[in-house]
Amino acid sequence: MGAPGLDDLKWPQPVRPGNVLSARTEVLSADPSRLKPCLGVVRSKIQISNQSGEAVMELTAINWVLRRPVPTTY
Repeated sequence: MGAPGLDDLKWPQPVRPGNVLSARTEVLSADPSRLKPCLGVVRSKIQISNQSGEAVMELTAINWVLRRPVPTTY
């Protein structure tokens, strides 16, 4: 949907040609948007590691996502 930004970007190790990278994502929070009720704000911690398991990039991503419609009852 979109991304209003990111926090805490770190590059603890260099990435070299031939490195095999893998990513791990942990959702930290998921909240309704205060400004747009059709959107939610999801904060995730992302870590990219090389083939030795060393972190080469870390960041906290902030993303907008569409929310499911609220069911109506009659």
